[in-house]
Amino acid sequence: MSMITTGRATRSTLPRRLAAAVLTTGLLGLGVASGTTQANPGADCLWAGAAHAPGSTVVAGGWEFTCGYARWLRGPRTDARTTVANPGAKANPRGRFSAGALQPGTDYTDYCVGDQLIDGREDIFEVMQDGNGFLWWKAAGPISGWHFDGTTPPPVSWRRPSLCREGELI
Repeated sequence: MSMITTGRATRSTLPRRLAAAVLTTGLLGLGVASGTTQANPGADCLWAGAAHAPGSTVVAGGWEFTCGYARWLRGPRTDARTTVANPGAKANPRGRFSAGALQPGTDYTDYCVGDQLIDGREDIFEVMQDGNGFLWWKAAGPISGWHFDGTTPPPVSWRRPSLCREGELI
């Protein structure tokens, strides 16, 4: 057992080494227990509820997306077929999509400008994240930019312009 001398007192380094070994083993054990594709819990990216490990690439809507640290990074356009489910921006993205993911709009993303209804499926929506981790869909471009390769576009909204009052969807 080695000894450390600190001024007047002398104490053993064994408790520190033991604590470090236990902490290291525990942290490594968490990585192994959580699955082979997840080195850092919470670093995976979500796409339609499915987890993808950092560095993995998916294709959706005619783009490549690479998983960064819990965030999708949009890459170049591609002619490759879609490799992931694309249900559309039909619900709050939390727990289903990570920031950076794109989806075609749906009636969930309908909004009003004055008394005019804007059908959510006219746009592509991107998952945005604020500094507190809150996620939301933000319009990112016209739906003409989304490549529906064999998938069906979302249905026309069930809402009508009569549900718009001074910019508010009622």
